[in-house]
Amino acid sequence: MRTCTWMAMIGVAVLISCGGSKGDTGDTAVASDADTDTDTDTDTDTDTDTDTDTDTDTDTDTDTDTDTDTDTDTDTDTDTDADTDADTDADTDADPPPSFGRVWSMTIALSCRGCHSGSGPAGGLDLSSESVAYDNLLDGYVNPGDPEGSEFYQRVISTDDDRMPPDDTLAVDRIAEIWTWIDGGAAE
Repeated sequence: MRTCTWMAMIGVAVLISCGGSKGDTGDTAVASDADTDTDTDTDTDTDTDTDTDTDTDTDTDTDTDTDTDTDTDTDTDTDTDADTDADTDADTDADPPPSFGRVWSMTIALSCRGCHSGSGPAGGLDLSSESVAYDNLLDGYVNPGDPEGSEFYQRVISTDDDRMPPDDTLAVDRIAEIWTWIDGGAAE
């Protein structure tokens, strides 16, 4: 059997080698081919690339923190010792309620006596002197120990037409002094 290798060139075929069985020397031949080969290659490449990327990210974070702190503290302190060092003396640091003499000189004499004295005192209330004013105020205008129930105090704090004095408002410290005097028992 013989095997040949051909090489094709433009319009010419050339035999490169032929080999065969043992003892065969091989031939070299040139063959000419008068055939005309027409190769028509029609390549139609249609590339259709359709890329559709749809990214849908849905993140749903639901954080529910429920903190319930219940602190119950029950402290019970029981003191079983008895105090044997009772204080029998009066507290000397507390200010005593003002005397009527102070209320008279700082408030009534300066702000009330002008209208509430003479032959026809305003409202029939005579406050012409310290002793007369004290007696008349305790006769229905002052309830010792009860400033809120005393007409005298109610008149000096009023914001209506019945306020005393009618043309001026007393200073806050003067009103506080009247309240303290009545609350303390309306001492003379």
